[in-house]
Amino acid sequence: MPPVRPYRRKTKRRTTYNERYNALSALDVQTRDLIQGLWTQSAIELKNAQSLLVLSFVTNNFQLMGSCLVLAMLVNYMNTLEQCQFFESLDAEFMTVTLEQQIPGPNPTNQNRTFALMNPRWCYSHTRFTLLQLWHLYNALDFPAIFVVSDQRHRVSSEEAFIATVVKLASGLTNVALRDLFGRFNDGLISRMTNHTINWLDEKCQPLLCDNSLARWVHLFPDFADAIADKLNSPEYGNLVFRFFRIMGFLDCKIDETCTPGSGPVIDEPRSARHPEFPILQEAVFSGYLKRHGLKVLTVVFPNGIIGYLYGPISARENDIGLLNLSGLNQNLMALQPEVTLARLAGEHRMYYALFGDSIFPYLECICKRHLAPHGGELGAEEVAENHAMN
Repeated sequence: MPPVRPYRRKTKRRTTYNERYNALSALDVQTRDLIQGLWTQSAIELKNAQSLLVLSFVTNNFQLMGSCLVLAMLVNYMNTLEQCQFFESLDAEFMTVTLEQQIPGPNPTNQNRTFALMNPRWCYSHTRFTLLQLWHLYNALDFPAIFVVSDQRHRVSSEEAFIATVVKLASGLTNVALRDLFGRFNDGLISRMTNHTINWLDEKCQPLLCDNSLARWVHLFPDFADAIADKLNSPEYGNLVFRFFRIMGFLDCKIDETCTPGSGPVIDEPRSARHPEFPILQEAVFSGYLKRHGLKVLTVVFPNGIIGYLYGPISARENDIGLLNLSGLNQNLMALQPEVTLARLAGEHRMYYALFGDSIFPYLECICKRHLAPHGGELGAEEVAENHAMN
């Protein structure tokens, strides 16, 4: 263990784990500023008193005694010096942490880092999975045994990184809280572990969510449509009966709110300048509809509960129609159903299997929404019942 040396107290957000006990609280920061302000003022007065003493000494022909002015300036200088030394000693006593005051942090307990160390009730409350479900998910994803999570070749168990990532995603706990939960020395390692795991999962699962992921589900489109139709045919939804039901999934957009970009200083120092392009950065991801900053994604959910397609994220400035156009989702769904395209070209009245979305989405070949009344007209009873059931 490296030797412990005296150091000056710092604010809590600028301390290490071992220094946290003696860090400055908000009240301590005010006290420090008051002491240092008085010390600065006394130092200025000391410099002025020294100048007056020298000036009076010169005007008295360099004679120290025999002049009341020189004696008065000398007494003023000594009093000011004593005052300045008092504030200097007060600052040193208040701000310096001695060897006796230093409290080294104990080694954290190794906890919750493996499935064998986890309590089943703790696992379910922090991850929303049972211990057995989480273990099966870890094995199904085929993680490597070791993760190298930094350029300095820090190695951690993929089992611990997976558990920490799931806990963070499910609970929203900070890295500092996760550090205490998993018995780590610093929260920086927790941050690197979770970021590395998320990037690894993103690369592994990209073919399942992005690109041409809908091709994996096209053979189940009829089954999905039948499942939704059977649900609407139940008594709680009005016992609706359809000749042909073509909705096989649901389409929606989601905005994840973010912090305001560019709102802080350029560097983390007192009185540092703000970011020069903060208006552009903030406008780039600002949603005028929700009045917040964020990122938006387009998702397709099937009746089996699985997200089958994901597009984004992009700026929250774009509305849902813009995101739909950027994704090319309608064209992709048409390309996945070539038999319908050929039948329509041959003059047959065939319909594509389609996704059901909010009222903002347009009517397209593979995108539909609730029935809208014609201009100046009303919907029929059957259409009203269908809207009510699909709401």
